[in-house]
Amino acid sequence: MKEVHEGAFETHTNNHALARKILRVGYYWTQMESDYSTPWSFSMWGLDTIGPIETKVPNKHRFILVAIEYFTKWMEVASYASVTRSIVVRFIKIYII
Repeated sequence: MKEVHEGAFETHTNNHALARKILRVGYYWTQMESDYSTPWSFSMWGLDTIGPIETKVPNKHRFILVAIEYFTKWMEVASYASVTRSIVVRFIKIYII
């Protein structure tokens, strides 16, 4: 039930849709539609690094940082020559915060 309600890849647009999913996995209680809150956009992000990749571009960017917001599926992507802690922090400040 936790995965149905809080799973990172589960999106539900309203309480009624979530109640139907919970019913399908075998749970029921009389006030189920009023007992939970609707998730909010931009509350859970994933961050991944791709690379090193071979490239022929003059800026020598060999790494790609990808941030995905799980509820809306919004993505932010940027390429870098190298990936360090300061680059990741700057990426988060520029593209996410």
